[in-house]
Amino acid sequence: MNAVTALDTVLGAPRAVLVRAPNWVGDAILAVPALCALREAFPGAHLAVLAVPWVADVFRFVPAVDEIVLFDRKGRHRGLRGLWRLGRELATRRFDVAITQPRSASSAILLGLTGIPTRVGYDGALQRPWLTHPVPFPGKGRPGIHERELHLELLRGTGIPAPRSDPRLVTPAHVADAAARALEASGIAGKPYVAIAPGAAFGGAKRWTATGFAAVADRAYRETGLEAVLLGSPGERPIARAVNAAARRAPVDLCGRIGLAEALAVIGGARLLVTNDSGLMHAGAALGVPLVAVFGPTDAEATGPVGPSTSVVSEPVACAPCFLRDCPIDHRCMERIAPERVWSAAQSLAF
Repeated sequence: MNAVTALDTVLGAPRAVLVRAPNWVGDAILAVPALCALREAFPGAHLAVLAVPWVADVFRFVPAVDEIVLFDRKGRHRGLRGLWRLGRELATRRFDVAITQPRSASSAILLGLTGIPTRVGYDGALQRPWLTHPVPFPGKGRPGIHERELHLELLRGTGIPAPRSDPRLVTPAHVADAAARALEASGIAGKPYVAIAPGAAFGGAKRWTATGFAAVADRAYRETGLEAVLLGSPGERPIARAVNAAARRAPVDLCGRIGLAEALAVIGGARLLVTNDSGLMHAGAALGVPLVAVFGPTDAEATGPVGPSTSVVSEPVACAPCFLRDCPIDHRCMERIAPERVWSAAQSLAF
């Protein structure tokens, strides 16, 4: 019996669905098509997303989502006791269906602690006892399957229709206003600009050079008159400073100075986004912004940007993709990428 059969014969149409979202910005954005598929399948259901605080703002850009429930993993929901507390809190909410998008044992355990009648997730030895509907993981033996597709496959494995689609984010008006105020305070209100996201989580190996980003920012200003705006998390401020130091014309530095929601809105208003393989890369694609992504140690087939106005620049070296956090040799996959290649890709997309 699959999840749809269970809903139809036991519970009727679900009144409330809870989705445990991924913990990283990029992964959360790649999960958006699955949320939209759930909305299409169950238009009358209340759709809630359970998200950690640092990705929660992503779902404010997803009209299909009715509610964001915070998983305070570093605070009151920390550790096993916190997981138990959250499970008990969710048990009082009377959700009919719970789906975990992360393929982790802790996420499956959390669903089990809620006692929600229908609990869906990818199968695994540690996950299976906590799920009512474990779905076989389709990624094994299929190299290059995109992460977006894995979220859709989870729904298909239960019988829920999930057509392939690209992530789409819609900027709320109040967030757009807040982003406009941040730009105005930086002196570029109402002017076209290029967004640059020089950071990347997971490790330094995913980051292109500061001098490369600076050269692209300078080229954009010299040839189009567009200012550059640097974006990223507070932890990436040293990277932004390095880009600024290398640039002839210093970009506007908003890295770590505005929240995630405002940063997404700033990206949404840009003429172009230049980025590494990062969460902000996926945001740009989902917002429909022309973007150039520089890839080195990771696999663009599995985690690349999806959308009509995206371009990936990479260097074909024998050791890539290695998926290492830090390069143990000379970082040739990134160091050999010349700014001219990135600017050429940008020109073909946005200018």
